[in-house]
Amino acid sequence: MNSELQHSAPLAGVRVLDLTRVLAGPFCTRTMADMGAEIIKVEPPGGDVARQFEYTTPEGVSGYFMQQNCGKKDISLDLADPAAKEVLRRLAEISDVVVENYRPGVMKRLGFSYQDLRKINPSIIMCSISAFGQDSPYANRPAGDMVVQSMSGIASLTGEPDGAPQTTGMSFSDTTGGIHAFGAICAALYQRSLTGRGQYIDIALVDCILWQNEWASQYIFLSQGEAVPTRYGNRRPILIPGNLFQGKDGWVAIVASTDPGWRNLTQAMGMPELAQDPRFRDRTARMNHRDELERIVEEWVASFDSVQQVEDLLGDKGGVQCGRVRTWKEMLEDRHVEQRKLVAQVEDPTLGQTPVMNSPFRLSGAHAGVSGPAPLLGQHTQEVLQGLLGYSNQEVMDLVNANALHAEARVMTDLVKNLMEK
Repeated sequence: MNSELQHSAPLAGVRVLDLTRVLAGPFCTRTMADMGAEIIKVEPPGGDVARQFEYTTPEGVSGYFMQQNCGKKDISLDLADPAAKEVLRRLAEISDVVVENYRPGVMKRLGFSYQDLRKINPSIIMCSISAFGQDSPYANRPAGDMVVQSMSGIASLTGEPDGAPQTTGMSFSDTTGGIHAFGAICAALYQRSLTGRGQYIDIALVDCILWQNEWASQYIFLSQGEAVPTRYGNRRPILIPGNLFQGKDGWVAIVASTDPGWRNLTQAMGMPELAQDPRFRDRTARMNHRDELERIVEEWVASFDSVQQVEDLLGDKGGVQCGRVRTWKEMLEDRHVEQRKLVAQVEDPTLGQTPVMNSPFRLSGAHAGVSGPAPLLGQHTQEVLQGLLGYSNQEVMDLVNANALHAEARVMTDLVKNLMEK
């Protein structure tokens, strides 16, 4: 790690070479940036394809790219050029971590496999993130989140029982893969602090989904394959009652699956006798009469003018898990988001003051959160090449002239002007 440590953030002093694009890798390194690590994002000519993803402002700024890349430094290299590879080699020499999410085999072809990097920097930690991992029979198959959700089984568990399988409304495998990569890297950094040794981390998105499902695998294992998980719609197989119930103006989630929770719900409904009804007296009985039970709850919900009234009654006063189904926009405007500081303002180089989502970490003894805007393509070229690597003006100009170094027009104009003036 760097010798001059700042103690304001948990990962201050850690330098990460970020060779990732789109989501799983950038999500991981954005998390590390929010924890104080120095992230040097290396983009190909033309940049990370996520720079073109919606929502894109009239000025050409992608909200998708912005969200995943706040707080990072940026250079753009054409790694087909030997001089660009030398820049990457020198950056690996002074970095603590390399994160990449190319398809398996690409880093080896470029000359930057873990074995190659260990020769450059024996204590380096390298994390590869891919759809299926480095040694899967599917390793060379191209796949993104939709394919991973489908192949992993999660899509088969999502949707209505008699409907089509569904993927989730977000790139679940990428974000969960990114956060698992973050955790593994932090563990490797801790181990290195004890042993001085780096290591290689292989993260597969499909593995993360399979591991993260809290019930389906064990159903199969413990039933010797006889219990086959399937779609339950909004129900959960272990939560009775546990469903989304429709009211006059929307939907509300109610979960009262324990005996105390069920008693609380029946009290709030004004039907305490249901807690002693033989059909609903214990969990097994409620399981056997689930449809009938949830029909009673749904009729009760429908008696209110608003599902917000149900939420207020059960969640705030009744001791029952309950929440009105909000739109994403409604939740962003909710007092919870304001209180938890989940939206931060950054000074974007194009848009000025701009809101972005803040990471959810809250630490009592250190700062964690968004540290700056997403970078322009090549924005930190001079800082990285000259400030960190000691390149001369002429050496940087040689990279520019050889087309090994790239940046968006205004960055390149300023870079060449600065080099010519010195």
